[in-house]
Amino acid sequence: MSDRRLAGRVVIVTGASRGPGRRCALALGRAGAVVALVARGMGPMPGGSLQETAERIEAAGGQALPLACDLTDPDSLEDAVRTVRDRHGRIDALVAQALVQAPGGVSGIQPRHWRRMVEVNLQGAFACCRAVIPTMLGQGSGAIVAVSVGGDASPVVRATQRAVEELTVGLAREQAANGIACNVLVASPELFTTDAGGAAPEPDPYGEAAVRLALSTPKTCTGQVLDHAAVLARLGPVPAEPGAQLRPAP
Repeated sequence: MSDRRLAGRVVIVTGASRGPGRRCALALGRAGAVVALVARGMGPMPGGSLQETAERIEAAGGQALPLACDLTDPDSLEDAVRTVRDRHGRIDALVAQALVQAPGGVSGIQPRHWRRMVEVNLQGAFACCRAVIPTMLGQGSGAIVAVSVGGDASPVVRATQRAVEELTVGLAREQAANGIACNVLVASPELFTTDAGGAAPEPDPYGEAAVRLALSTPKTCTGQVLDHAAVLARLGPVPAEPGAQLRPAP
């Protein structure tokens, strides 16, 4: 593996079995990170599986830790985060991607479907951030990347995603002095459908944007809502060598 930009770093990726989460996980693994892969189940899902993502990372020379976790269950999420920290001693970045969609617009969606969307899309992102921040505070550094869907997504989906964006931008202001960068990486709706788990281009510009944001600090990029092209334009080329020495978690 020639790309060592994330060597020694540990990154948690939720929604890693397919779609944008999977593309981020594969790129992070290629860049040398230990990637903790999180999804609701280990078994096959439409478009891919957690185990398949792990196998692809390892086949390319990377390290992966697949973990089944329900983001809406605080105990399940806490167990997953504890497992990552116990095994690897640190958590350097979180890529939080959680999205469920339901049929119908504002006037047609069933209330139970709306509640489920808020529970997964918004509460899931909130819970993930809360779960990793104590470790990042102990290290004095970290990066949080929230994935949101943009473009022509339905208004009910965009409502939950707008909330995720505002949450992340607010968190960036809270944590800048603590060395934690927080940004949003916007995905097109097509990444959640046509690329639900299949082949991604190599090099993958969307995955590369996740790598750049995982390397970001409050001094280089925080509090931004950007698509992959804007990330690459803003942050420019990053050498394929390890970054600064990392402070161990207490």
